[in-house]
Amino acid sequence: MVKKIVLLCAVALLTMSWSAFGLELTPTDCTPGYPCWTGTQTGMPSIYAEIAALGITGVNDSTLTYKQDVGGPESGPFAPYYETSFFNSPSDPTDATITFVGEPSQAMTGAEYLLVKDGSQDPSWYLFGLSLWNGIDDIVLTDFWPGQGAISHVSIYGGASVPEPATLFLLGTAMAGLAIFRRRAAH
Repeated sequence: MVKKIVLLCAVALLTMSWSAFGLELTPTDCTPGYPCWTGTQTGMPSIYAEIAALGITGVNDSTLTYKQDVGGPESGPFAPYYETSFFNSPSDPTDATITFVGEPSQAMTGAEYLLVKDGSQDPSWYLFGLSLWNGIDDIVLTDFWPGQGAISHVSIYGGASVPEPATLFLLGTAMAGLAIFRRRAAH
């Protein structure tokens, strides 16, 4: 019995310590299970074309679910639920952390790609596959263009959309109406 308790405590401790670190991504060492690609184009339409030429689909303006520019506002349907902090210099960051700040039901599910962009270096961007990311753990980015450039923005593509409050209200009202209709029809 004591061995089982010790084993369960050890497993719980390992699980908590793993989730505290999140997903760490660097330009030189892609995490196993998370493929990555690089490119040299600098403007977004050109970057999208370069990514498509690699045979990667699903990275475009219509699949953008979260974006944070250095020194700018967050955007995308998941902007209220994630925050990005940039480090090493407010205007010249080489590190960043994307943190989930919402409720578990608001977490992004099915995110496909993370784009880390500089724009004036070679490579000018890194694209990481996120198929194994759970949407809740931090994404920790380290050592991007140290001493020669900076992260200009991070973007996440794909993922389930968060329903708008008005859509949820209409859906709830319709379901309540159906329940009332079924009760009246049963009598």
